[in-house]
Amino acid sequence: MSLAPTIRTRLTVESGRVRDVALRPQEPSPAQALFVGLSAREVPARAAMIFSLCPIAQSVAAELAIGAAHGATPVLDRKRRAALVSEHLAENLRSLVLAWSDAQPDVATLASLRTALDALRGLPDSVDADRRRRILILREVTATLGLALHDDTPATWLQRLLQVISRDPLLASRVVPAPVTLDPEEDEAIFACLQGKAHSASLSKAQVSIDSHLRARGAAIVTMIDRLASIASGEDGSGMPRARPLGMNKGAAAVDSPRGRLFHYVELNDDDRVLSYRTLSPTDRNFAPGGPFEQALLSSDIGAGPDAELAVARIAALYDPCVAVEVKIVESADA
Repeated sequence: MSLAPTIRTRLTVESGRVRDVALRPQEPSPAQALFVGLSAREVPARAAMIFSLCPIAQSVAAELAIGAAHGATPVLDRKRRAALVSEHLAENLRSLVLAWSDAQPDVATLASLRTALDALRGLPDSVDADRRRRILILREVTATLGLALHDDTPATWLQRLLQVISRDPLLASRVVPAPVTLDPEEDEAIFACLQGKAHSASLSKAQVSIDSHLRARGAAIVTMIDRLASIASGEDGSGMPRARPLGMNKGAAAVDSPRGRLFHYVELNDDDRVLSYRTLSPTDRNFAPGGPFEQALLSSDIGAGPDAELAVARIAALYDPCVAVEVKIVESADA
């Protein structure tokens, strides 16, 4: 069974303008049912299989939470940290090209993407000259795609995306709620929330234009390559995943996933089997009822038919590089 996120959205429109957004009601995490009763040692591998997107981040978060529940303070080695960042880069590069297929990525753009993914696939295991070669390939690909923050070179992939946005009446000059991002300083508050001892923090009210959001996504990829190079060479100690015990047989962990900060919480029984398991992902936050995705759609003039569904999928891709969207659009008279 795979829990790849699909956002099911029902939009009520009037003359093409969104009057109501109904997201599928939030249900208890299926991890509760799928992990309960498992031996603790089985959980990391099961997490990688169940959560088919970002499997490395999911597995690492599970591994660290289990270690914390055992009373340890787990630390990731350099190879695992490099694997985490490589997954982060791969998913965001893939999304930045493939989630915008109507921008018609050409053969060169697709070849650049494949080259970057191939370099990332072996990078955590690489050493010395091979590692430096792979990092250089990644830097060359991001330059070719025009991902640096102030790179306005014509005909690059990012400039093509920005041109698509400028021609889209829904997206051009549009300001939307910023995605919910959590810093490591907020880990303790989320741990308390997962343990049932506090309420989740309120959502950010920040607004961002869609073109600036895409520019920032590209710049973040460039920055992440710098971080990957530092981790691979043993020079970077920042951005470490965090895990800690939360009481007898209880532990939680936080890691940076391709979609943002990811949290796992586990409680074990005296036989070292899972008694309770909870997760909190960026998808949970950005697509919660009343959250940024819903607010970005409300009052939007999306039109009708396939073009409207494409517009919704585009907005969803801004908030999460990994989700799929199922959209049902109804006229207010038929709702």
